[in-house]
Amino acid sequence: MDGNHFVAGECGVALDRALHYGDGLFETIAVIKGVPLFWDAHLARLGRGAAILNIPMPSPSLWYADLQQILHDVRVHSRLFVKLLLSRGAGWGYGSSGAGPTRRYLYLSQWPERDPHYWEPGISATICPVALLTGAPYLGVKSLNRLNQVMARDAL
Repeated sequence: MDGNHFVAGECGVALDRALHYGDGLFETIAVIKGVPLFWDAHLARLGRGAAILNIPMPSPSLWYADLQQILHDVRVHSRLFVKLLLSRGAGWGYGSSGAGPTRRYLYLSQWPERDPHYWEPGISATICPVALLTGAPYLGVKSLNRLNQVMARDAL
């Protein structure tokens, strides 16, 4: 990874199904003055998505303990966001049996400061040339496979 070499079994992240197959889910949550907004609703949606993808959902108390740990040294008056990422875990091949255990990742970042040119002229709408994939139940969850959205954004 970035010039470092890993042997199977030495680096769990290198074998994580999230990295290889997008096999996981995420939630992005605003954190204002140390308080995660709509925490319970985000965890509920993460849990519904995990059930659809048949990924065991860790206890909400584990997620909250992780959050408190990363917020420990952060200024309370900061505007931040935290991304919760749930991976099915390590495993190889398209079949998910034998994968696991699930992994929790949290990523904390500063709130993006936008230049006024993003909102001063108002908004405009257009038709995107990239069709949104629909139909299968798993397409409605916030999975780690967001290529359809990436391609749509790049087309605009």
